[in-house]
Amino acid sequence: MTHILILGGISKLHHNINKIGPIFENMLTKEKYTVTITEDMDQILPSDLKNY
Repeated sequence: MTHILILGGISKLHHNINKIGPIFENMLTKEKYTVTITEDMDQILPSDLKNY
């Protein structure tokens, strides 16, 4: 199964993850993807990014 990372925040510099995250999660899980939604920028470090 494909695991998708949705990375965002709530500041003007980021997409508002609280608003758009659930929309994307709902759409993607219907297509059988596993979704992680986070504001943790460390998730894009090479050691963690390999999980997505």
